[in-house]
Amino acid sequence: RAGDHDIREGGTMNGAMDIGAVALRAQQRALDTIANNVANVNTPTYKRVDTSFSEVMGRQIQPVSQAELLAARGLLPAGGVRFSPQEMLFQQGELRVTGNRLDLAIDGAGFIELLGPDGQLLLWRGGRLTLLDDGLLASDSGHALRANISVHDDATNLTIPADGVVKADLPETAGVELGQIALVRASAADDLERLDRGLYRPA
Repeated sequence: RAGDHDIREGGTMNGAMDIGAVALRAQQRALDTIANNVANVNTPTYKRVDTSFSEVMGRQIQPVSQAELLAARGLLPAGGVRFSPQEMLFQQGELRVTGNRLDLAIDGAGFIELLGPDGQLLLWRGGRLTLLDDGLLASDSGHALRANISVHDDATNLTIPADGVVKADLPETAGVELGQIALVRASAADDLERLDRGLYRPA
């Protein structure tokens, strides 16, 4: 009996240690998530991730004999707490006027479609547009718009109004339409994988 008692106590102690370790790991993951949110507080179009915790209960085993009861007390799975990262929060952020005609911001839901290096679809919430060497409009990460809008070398007064129609003045004509930047929506935030530099990829 003394031996059985020692085993049960040891199993209980190990279970308590396991619960503490599980809780510490959950807290560390939560701190990492919060630190990432804080580090990107000034990153344009960054969407923060919320955190939550859920309680994990030890599974209760119903022994059918005294021997099984003694054995089960040292083997009951530990409970504790589990960290559950929530989906990205896509609430509308603050819109700021930058004075740069090539800075874009989306007012409401939606994404701008980009083309990845291998032609895969990428989604972008906006930021600063740039011109590639071939004249294509692209994100600041260097990914061309899927709308395939090309700006001539001699184009001036490039404007992008709220409807997304890109216009520019050419030597012969003013206000020439070069293309339109359309918006697309994801069926759910869970369908998106976050990448670097404010980019997302459909899952």
